[in-house]
Amino acid sequence: MALSEIQRIYLDQLAEEPSTPGIDLVRLIVEPESTAVDRAKQLLNQAAQSAIADLDQKEIIELIETIVVYKFPQLSRQEIEQMLNLSDLRPF
Repeated sequence: MALSEIQRIYLDQLAEEPSTPGIDLVRLIVEPESTAVDRAKQLLNQAAQSAIADLDQKEIIELIETIVVYKFPQLSRQEIEQMLNLSDLRPF
């Protein structure tokens, strides 16, 4: 990969970037807690319909779940799975 193909994007500048599935996944990291759950559910629905950014469905779901786990450290993984209805989305 040539260096000219790499573009640096700072998290505080994500709002200025056009919406793409990959950028939307990264935006979830800086999403406020008040809207993070709804945004995560939207991304999970997108993941259930198709792969995002050359990742397979399982990887996308795990990435979204991991981001939400770090956003809400006071909740258990089971509570987060229930909150996001992950049992309905798991492809296995």
